[in-house]
Amino acid sequence: MRPLPPDCDAPPPPLLSLRLYPDSVLRQICAPVERFDSELRDLVNEMRSLIDDLSIKPAGVNPKDAP
Repeated sequence: MRPLPPDCDAPPPPLLSLRLYPDSVLRQICAPVERFDSELRDLVNEMRSLIDDLSIKPAGVNPKDAP
């Protein structure tokens, strides 16, 4: 997640939004990745974190106890 500015009390807006079927964006073909830089790596890590949170929380498992 992005860090909060020092003078901000509110959480930052989410960088990612969850898309659900049948959202048409899920059928779009993306351009190939030409450079895997640190910005893209950060995005992938944030997506993984979101997926992990979504898959663990409904099961009632504490993320710290998950494998």
